[in-house]
Amino acid sequence: TVFVKRAIEKITTSDALKNTIFVVARASDSAPINYLAPLTSIRIAEELASKGMDVLIIFDNLTRHARIYRQISLLLKRAPGREAYPGDIFYLHSSLLEKCGRFDESVGGGSITAIPLVETSSSDITDYITTNLMSITDGHVLFTRVLYHQDRFPAVSTDYSVSRIGGRAQKPVFRDLSHKLKVILGRYHEIENLTSFGTEIQQETSKLIERGKKIFFFINQDQNTDITIVDQCAVIYFVVSDYIFRWPLEIMSDLAKVYLNFLARPENQEKVQKAFELSTLDEAKPIYEKICQDFLSDPQTIRPLEEKDIPADKENITDLLKTMNQK
Repeated sequence: TVFVKRAIEKITTSDALKNTIFVVARASDSAPINYLAPLTSIRIAEELASKGMDVLIIFDNLTRHARIYRQISLLLKRAPGREAYPGDIFYLHSSLLEKCGRFDESVGGGSITAIPLVETSSSDITDYITTNLMSITDGHVLFTRVLYHQDRFPAVSTDYSVSRIGGRAQKPVFRDLSHKLKVILGRYHEIENLTSFGTEIQQETSKLIERGKKIFFFINQDQNTDITIVDQCAVIYFVVSDYIFRWPLEIMSDLAKVYLNFLARPENQEKVQKAFELSTLDEAKPIYEKICQDFLSDPQTIRPLEEKDIPADKENITDLLKTMNQK
């Protein structure tokens, strides 16, 4: 398939093919072949883990796998359950994912990490197979077509994406910054989704909407663009602070590229790495403030708005959201 060819080309270009195994079952292949593909993959992963290797396995996608298993079960005249799936559909996927983990030295000392991909029904995360897998895994990331068609990349829904262990595994600075960002975007989505008519708003709400729109354009990523977690912290600090109000919405994408190039300088990489390793955000704040101030005074930085150039607060939510809907 085209997707498989693109994946192989990307892996080859990244010089990672020597560490990658593809187990491919095409739509034109028989149902048993499609059913056995994930089972074969996890068996290969177990063999590698038993030799002390750390294995990442990506199942794409388990919704299709469940449909194949339903097809086989119905042909075998097994009793259908919800949505005609057999009663052991939950066990089918739990038996795959529960083989993952970090293993004792007595059995090789390796590890298996699984990322199951699921195709939802019309972006509904409450469908049968999706909720089954959500109950098994330690969290999920939801990609939506709505955000994709709004040119928001990656098209991740921050409202419905959750992690049960993320906060415990993250560095304190990254955890605190991401929490601030999620709160801001959550409040912005609340206004965007619930308000469909013009109404008078307070200045604080106006700033929240303006910040939300600018954040989305600033953090938009081009395809195959990677940002390290250390640089992500510096980016998040920049967008949740008031510095983002110094530039108009129209240049947010260009400003983001300039800012990332600024962070890539060796002297700035030392600063962001030091801030990332600190134990609290309060300790890291002076370093991020110094980076933002240096960015403002850098000759390659796009000129910020003068105080008199900053647009006045808009009068209603319809006008505030119009720009976003037009993008």
